[in-house]
Amino acid sequence: MAFRRTQAEVEPKSWQVFEAHAIHGLKSNEVARQIGVTAISVRVTTHRVRKILRQNWRLIQEEPF
Repeated sequence: MAFRRTQAEVEPKSWQVFEAHAIHGLKSNEVARQIGVTAISVRVTTHRVRKILRQNWRLIQEEPF
């Protein structure tokens, strides 16, 4: 559920970068080459999306059942 919320909140390209780097475990250089951004941008984007994901996870944990 947190993944779906996060995916809906971020730009599709940011989600693509996050998914390739954080979920599938591709190196930032590989992701950068495939998507056409810099390796630094991959790491920054992954960090930002991870932060949003953590926030969404916390919100879900606080929701009543």
